[in-house]
Amino acid sequence: MLPIEMLMTEHRLIERLIALIAKEVEIIKQKNEADCWFVDNAVDFFRLYADKTHHGKEEDILFREIGRKPISKEHKETLSQLLIEHVYARKQVLALLEANKRYKNNDETALKEIQELMHDLCVFYPKHIEKEDKHFFIPVMDYFSKKEIETMMKEFNEWDRSMIHEKYRSLVETLEKK
Repeated sequence: MLPIEMLMTEHRLIERLIALIAKEVEIIKQKNEADCWFVDNAVDFFRLYADKTHHGKEEDILFREIGRKPISKEHKETLSQLLIEHVYARKQVLALLEANKRYKNNDETALKEIQELMHDLCVFYPKHIEKEDKHFFIPVMDYFSKKEIETMMKEFNEWDRSMIHEKYRSLVETLEKK
C-alpha cells in the first residue's frame, strides 16, 4: 500500500460529509434556519478529522518528506498551493464555528454567514481533493524509494493511532441516516 492510498481513502469520507453539507445548505435556504447540531458536528469533523488527522499526515509527513527531495518546479508550486489551501480551509472552518456560536446566541445575521461558509466549503473541498488526488499524490510517489514509502506508511500508521477515525466514520454515517 502507498501512503497516498490512505490519504485518498480519507478524501472519500470528507467527500461524503461535503455532500451532506450541500444538502444542509439547501435546507437552510428552504427553512431559513440552521441546524446548530449539524454545524457543530461538521466543524468538529473538519477540525479533528480533515485537519488534524488528514492534513496532519499530509503536512507533517508527506509534505515534509517531499521537501527533502529535489522536486520539479510544477510540484513545488502545487505543494505551495496545497499548503495555502489548508490554511484557507482552517480559516473557513473557524469562521463557521464562530458564526454558529453567534447564531446560537440569537444573532440572525449569522445565518447567512453559516450558509455562505458551508457553501464555500462545498465548492472548495472537491477542487482541493481533485488537485491532491489527480495532480499531486500520484506523481510525487515517484520521488520515493520502496524503503522510503514503507517508512512513510509506518509513520502514517503511527499518526493514526493517535487519532479517532472510527468516531468520524460513525458520525458521517449517523448524519447520512438523518
